[in-house]
Amino acid sequence: MKVGKNLSKIKTSKKGEVQFEHVYFKYPDADEYILKDISFTAGKGSTTAFIGSTGSGKSTLINLIPRLFDATKGTILIGEIPTKDLNEDYLHSLIGYVPQKGILFKGDIEYNIKFGNSLIKDEQMHLASDIACATDFINAKKN
Repeated sequence: MKVGKNLSKIKTSKKGEVQFEHVYFKYPDADEYILKDISFTAGKGSTTAFIGSTGSGKSTLINLIPRLFDATKGTILIGEIPTKDLNEDYLHSLIGYVPQKGILFKGDIEYNIKFGNSLIKDEQMHLASDIACATDFINAKKN
């Protein structure tokens, strides 16, 4: 059963904590792992940095938290709950994600704007695109 808006199972001391437990990742068609046996805890209110050369897996590691990719092995937890046990919309609502380089996630533009809250009204979505100065870019697209 996927956990939705009730995270009362998380101990107060663990809220806001992200933990990787022996996480491995490889792309579906790859022979080798990009990430191997990654374990760390990012505590609430702390700063955690990932440093490495281009192609070392920093972005891939970050993209595992909102489940843009799923770990091949191991567990990623928010609080004490594995991200795989969280409803995807709810998981996304817990995360503020600002990439260094602007990207679009899977799906269409509407999905990307509503990332974190798929229930927002279209008027709110249009307002968000106006605020982000993205309306001209969106209107230039076919679909």
